[in-house]
Amino acid sequence: PVSPHCDFQESSDEAHLSAEHPPPSKDARVQVAHAHQGRPWHSCGPPGKGPYQTLRVSEALPRRSGVGMMLAPVARLRRARDFSETMRGGLRISRPSMIVYLRGSSSSEPARVGFTVSGAVGGSVVRHRVTRVLRAGTKQILPELPAGARIVVRALPGVASLPGPHLQRELQGAVREGLGRLRRR
Repeated sequence: PVSPHCDFQESSDEAHLSAEHPPPSKDARVQVAHAHQGRPWHSCGPPGKGPYQTLRVSEALPRRSGVGMMLAPVARLRRARDFSETMRGGLRISRPSMIVYLRGSSSSEPARVGFTVSGAVGGSVVRHRVTRVLRAGTKQILPELPAGARIVVRALPGVASLPGPHLQRELQGAVREGLGRLRRR
């Protein structure tokens, strides 16, 4: 039953379309907007049969000369008190892109390292990149540090524009200079 207020039969705005699909043509294509959502548009065929091969993300990414590798938890400075004691009571070795504070100790604990990269260096991504590069340089020199040594590396604002290998060499040179000065004391 059609409502007396709606007059569908007299409307000429509607087209009469068939509900049947047209037969497939030789060059039939599916528009990207209507393609299968789970498959890329450039797919090379159906998925393979059998179980999927598991691949860890770390195996899929190429290694970049130690950049991004974490220091062991025992080798990290974490408490604010450790940072401030090292910065106040340790040697200060200045470089154009960083200041390295080094403090020796007679303790048998492993050497510990901390990083201070302020907002003046750059945004979050830049600060984290700088920290990763410095951490990789520190990891290479960590076996040379005496037991109980504490190091704080403070990055200065111009550090983000320098290449990673240059930063690592600068850091390692500063730490070696500080170790030499500690031995002469």
